[in-house]
Amino acid sequence: MRHRETIRRRLEQIDGNMTNMDLLVKRGGNVNDFLELIDRTKNVIDEIKSFIELEPTTPDEINIIK
Repeated sequence: MRHRETIRRRLEQIDGNMTNMDLLVKRGGNVNDFLELIDRTKNVIDEIKSFIELEPTTPDEINIIK
């Protein structure tokens, strides 16, 4: 996997965003801050999907998504 490290960092970003969302909810934070975190997380997920689509597929893959 060529983008393994980049994908790992992006997943860590998502994990951090989820922690921040949890704190915002528990502390009664600003709704706009929460929505901004959701948007940023969606962008990171889209980046990860793009990296995965760039990965070459092998003939023996079981779950080939098209």
